[in-house]
Amino acid sequence: MKSKLRVQQYPSASSFWRNSLPFLIKNESMNNLFWEVSKNWQSGKKVKWAGNIFRNGKVDLSAFYLSTNYILLSVGGALGVEQLKKYGKAKKWKLSGITGPKEEALKFASTWEEESITSRISKRFTIFESGGLLNCSLPNEGLNLVKATEMEWPRIRLWAGEFANESNPPLDQLATISMAKLMLQQKNLYLLKNGDQSLGMAGFGRRTGKKVVINMVFIPPEFRRRKYGSVLVSLMIQEGKKQGFSSSLMFSDHLQGANLYNSLGCINRGEFDEIKFENLF
Repeated sequence: MKSKLRVQQYPSASSFWRNSLPFLIKNESMNNLFWEVSKNWQSGKKVKWAGNIFRNGKVDLSAFYLSTNYILLSVGGALGVEQLKKYGKAKKWKLSGITGPKEEALKFASTWEEESITSRISKRFTIFESGGLLNCSLPNEGLNLVKATEMEWPRIRLWAGEFANESNPPLDQLATISMAKLMLQQKNLYLLKNGDQSLGMAGFGRRTGKKVVINMVFIPPEFRRRKYGSVLVSLMIQEGKKQGFSSSLMFSDHLQGANLYNSLGCINRGEFDEIKFENLF
């Protein structure tokens, strides 16, 4: 039987969320950005377009056309991706790129390109989710996780800049420092401490229905190779559970070789791409 495809646009965040949540929550970990965009939309930061592609009456793909001219894709079917591409072409969307799960993002890029357009992967992450038992025993060194305070801002600012430089590819320093400041103000930034000595930092970012993202995990060079990173992430996962989240999500840009989250027994949920479109002429 031939599939019947239909595109449905939604005029408000509430109407999109009401019709999309049951589908998005099926793969909550890989679709986590939809919770943040929807929250921002409800707070007044509009998107250019929001909708679902239905296949035989059921949602096959969700998408946002963002103010940055990027398309945000959910996990979804190949037919839904193809239908969204046709719809976008008909609407004459001027896209700068795509953000989404690797398979869906690559599929959209391959069907969107024309003779005058090429694409390149500007970022690729692996999304990990905390499992049940962590493969980490807390060293007997009096290590504790404490909420960061304004008193520690000079150190946090320095570490945020170093975190931006070490990312692959490097992040915008000012934007990363601003994010660290916001996390500090919202009391979502934590320090790993041994007495009065700070050994590293990490913070809680976006939330989905049941999960929270751990980001800006940073151990300064002088304290590395002592398992402090493992301890820091383990304590953050425990703190997330204390706050009522079923699990924690983590993004890693280290795609080859040993990985901190792998070593802790976290679950690899999949790869997530940001693909940039570039004009050749």
